[in-house]
Amino acid sequence: MKIWNIVTPEKEYEIEVGNCTLLYGQQLVWNRLIRQVDDFFNTRNSQIEIFEGSLPINKRDWRCFFIPYDAEVQLSKITANSPLKDVQTDVVDQLKHSPLFQELLEIWADLDGELQFINKRLKNWGIHTSLSVFDEKTLASHVIFNPMDEETLSPIQLKMLLLNIILEKPIDKKTLIIIELPELFASNQELQKLNIIVDKAIAKGYQFLFVSKHMNFGVSNFYYKERIINSALLEQIKRKVCNEVPFYCSENLYDKAKEIFLTIVDNSISEGDILHPSIENYGMIVTIIHVMMYNLDMEVPQVPQGLEPNLKRFIRDLH
Repeated sequence: MKIWNIVTPEKEYEIEVGNCTLLYGQQLVWNRLIRQVDDFFNTRNSQIEIFEGSLPINKRDWRCFFIPYDAEVQLSKITANSPLKDVQTDVVDQLKHSPLFQELLEIWADLDGELQFINKRLKNWGIHTSLSVFDEKTLASHVIFNPMDEETLSPIQLKMLLLNIILEKPIDKKTLIIIELPELFASNQELQKLNIIVDKAIAKGYQFLFVSKHMNFGVSNFYYKERIINSALLEQIKRKVCNEVPFYCSENLYDKAKEIFLTIVDNSISEGDILHPSIENYGMIVTIIHVMMYNLDMEVPQVPQGLEPNLKRFIRDLH
């Protein structure tokens, strides 16, 4: 269990991180936060700081790649900054060693010689003509890419293309890959394919940070009532909560309350929609959840129905 403390000029955020970390939902908070994480790793004079525990992260030990929700890749024209530039270079390196390329250079030179007759006519005009040099750079300009099945790549296909390009690079540093909203215009089958690629990458040592509404993208962080909530945070306050409730709180009881609280946070629903007086240890679980929220400086909701009078008074005193 690891915590990253992300310090921005405006605010501090604590997220629980693992090999695959999820910032759940489509919150504007996440939209900004992941760009600040990218800024920390990739901007020389970034004002963002990130600590793991109490130790600052040395960004020179890391590489960070960001694949935003609206990622675009031009396939038909490869610029110097294109993510496909290295792939194009690999293609040219392979083609230039082909006997056919050497033959093409010879044919090009012979074709240039064919211009002598035209140059006799142009001589009286004070000019002459020639073919431009055909070399590796010329060959590269003719190496383009096209989708295999459709006219254009879908958003999820573009994200997987960029991910595969990143995974082709040597992993000589810790590597974080940020992927934003992969589910946009994606089928379940495509998301499963993405998960397979991610799982293989994690096995090689890559780390991922997702913003998504799909729960299968790793360690979950939720933004709920102006707070980031995660399992690690609830573990941090566990002893304090257990000491403050007016009854003995066992490990199993706290874990059950934590599970229900995260379900409430996950679905943005009220405890009344998930907790009913008929469930086992109803009053204790409700009390634990209220004390959790109190310790997290969150607005404590109204006392639900069906509580024992002493627990009801205890919760009201938290307000």
